[in-house]
Amino acid sequence: MNTYDKHPSILDVMRNVINNTALGDKVTRVQIMKCIKSHGTFFASSYVDNTRRQLTVTGILDYTGTPGIYIVIGHIPNDWTIHTLKKMYDEMLSKHQDTYINNSKKLTEEIIRIQQERGIL
Repeated sequence: MNTYDKHPSILDVMRNVINNTALGDKVTRVQIMKCIKSHGTFFASSYVDNTRRQLTVTGILDYTGTPGIYIVIGHIPNDWTIHTLKKMYDEMLSKHQDTYINNSKKLTEEIIRIQQERGIL
């Protein structure tokens, strides 16, 4: 736990929720937010969402297709800090940047094609 101010870090809270959830089970944004509140801490929702995104990119969580609900596919190592998570996130993102760019380009091209078919463009 973050001992600087005696409050858990965002990663401590998320580790508590995620590591107490069995692999393959679902975890929700609501659960995470309730856990944050129960610790008497406050984090901006954008910070919570950014950290959750980093956990998704690094292979701890996976999307279900439903906003706010994620599948636990790994547990957060106890020795990870928020800096470790950021480093892992940057490494994973750099390896897959071309994939993200290509998928975005394909999606944009598909949207344009559909709009042209419907006479919108």
